[in-house]
Amino acid sequence: MSLHALEPYFSVKVNPNKMEAYLHQKEPIGKSETVNKENLNDFLLKKRVQFGIDKQVIEYVIENQMNDFEPQLIAKGQEPTDGKDAYLSLFLNPKKEQSVETNQDMHTVDLKDVLEIPAVEAGAKLAQKIAATKGTDGINVYGDKVQAKRGKDFQLRTGKNTRLEENTQTLFSIVDGQVSFTKKTVHVYPVYEVKGDVGTKTGNIHFIGNVHIRGSVPTGFKITAGGDIRISGTIEGAELVAGGSIYVGAGIVGQKKSQIKAKGSLHTTFINEGNIEVEDSIYVTQSILHSYCYAFSEIVCIKGKGNIVGGSTSAGFKIHANEFGNAMHTKTELYVGPSEKAVKQQKEMELFIKETNENINKSSKLLKMLVEKEKRSGALQGKEKLHKLKVLHFLKESMTKRDQQEENLLELKENIQGQIFGYIKCEKMIYPNVNVHFGKYRRKLSSSYPKTQIALMENEITISMLK
Repeated sequence: MSLHALEPYFSVKVNPNKMEAYLHQKEPIGKSETVNKENLNDFLLKKRVQFGIDKQVIEYVIENQMNDFEPQLIAKGQEPTDGKDAYLSLFLNPKKEQSVETNQDMHTVDLKDVLEIPAVEAGAKLAQKIAATKGTDGINVYGDKVQAKRGKDFQLRTGKNTRLEENTQTLFSIVDGQVSFTKKTVHVYPVYEVKGDVGTKTGNIHFIGNVHIRGSVPTGFKITAGGDIRISGTIEGAELVAGGSIYVGAGIVGQKKSQIKAKGSLHTTFINEGNIEVEDSIYVTQSILHSYCYAFSEIVCIKGKGNIVGGSTSAGFKIHANEFGNAMHTKTELYVGPSEKAVKQQKEMELFIKETNENINKSSKLLKMLVEKEKRSGALQGKEKLHKLKVLHFLKESMTKRDQQEENLLELKENIQGQIFGYIKCEKMIYPNVNVHFGKYRRKLSSSYPKTQIALMENEITISMLK
C-alpha cells in the first residue's frame, strides 16, 4: 500500500502540548490492502511525527489493521526536567553538620530539633547556598526541543551578625548567639531565655533577638521578638509577634483569644481555636481545629491524625492534610489563592521602591555637588566631609534595601500569579460540608471524597482521585 493510500484509513492527532500523538483508525483496512512498518512510519513522518514512536504500537497496528481498533498512543515526547531552585543548606548543629534544605520539605524537620537549636560561637559555619540548576531540555513528538525551566536563583546576603564568604557562598557567625534562618539568609541573635512559664515575674517580653520559653505562655501575656520564638510548652490566649519563625512544642490552645503572627513560618503540634497569620508557611504535626489560619505559602498537616476541622484555613499555594472536616459534617472553610493581604503587600513594596529610588536620586545629586566642590577646592573639611560620608552611607544602605525589596517583589508577583493554580490535597478523606474557595470560585462539598486533590482548572473547581 502506498503512502497516500493510508490517508483514507488513518489520521494522526497531536495534543496541544505536542507531547503525545495518537493514531486514529477511520475504517479497517481492506483485504486487498496491507500496512507495513515502512509505509506506516512514512505516514507518521508526513504528519511530522518523528520522535518517541512506540514500536510495539506499530506492531499492534500492523497485526490488527483489518480490525476496528481504538485510538493508539503511537508517539510520546520526552518531558523537560526543570532545574532545581537555589536554596540554603543549613547546619543546625555545626558539630554534626546536619543540613536542612530550607525550601524543600521543611515540614519534615523534627520539632524537637528546632526547639533545641544550640547556641553557636563566633566563627561557626551556618549555611551554604546551593546554586540553582539549569535542568534538562525535553523533546516533543515533532522532534523540537522543549526548553527546561531554569531553577530560581537568589542573591545570598549577610544576615544579622554574620559574614559571607563569597567564593564558597557560605555564611559564618561573627558573634556568639542563636541561629534564626529564612529562605535567603541566616541571622545570629542574642537569646532571652525563661526557664519556666511566662508569668507575673517575667511580665510581657519584648526582645531584639530570639526568645526561648522553657514552659508555657498563659492567656493575657505578650511576646515580641526580632528573631524566632521557641515555646517548649503551650500557648494559650496570648499574643506573639516574631520577626522570624515560631516553634511550639506542646501546641496552641488559643481559646479564641490568641493572636500569633510571624514573618517566617509556624511549626507546632496542634492548633485549637487559634488565630494565626504567617508570611511563609504553617506546619502542624497533629490537628488544626476551629481556628483561623493564614499562610502566604502553604499549610501542611499530615503527621499523626493530620486533620483540619472547622474554622477558616487559607494558603496562597497549597493546603495539604490527611483529613478535612469530620463525620459530624462540621463546616470547614478552605481558601487557596492570592489574598487581599498579598495584593496590599505588593502595593506597599512598589511604593517603598518608588520612594527609595526618589531618595537615591536626591542623594546622588547632593553627592555629585560635594564631589565637584571637592575637585574645585581640594579635600573637604569638617562638616562637609562628615556630610559626604553620611550621604555615601545612606546611598549604600538605600540601594541595598531597594535591591532586596525588588527581589522580594519579584518573588511575590510570581507567587501571586501562580497561586490561583494552587491546590488542596487530601491523603485520606474530605467529609461533607467542606467549602473550597479558589479566588472568586467556590464549591461546597456535599459528599465524602477519599484520597483527593482539588484544583481550579479552566475556571472550574475540579476534584480528582489520588492514586
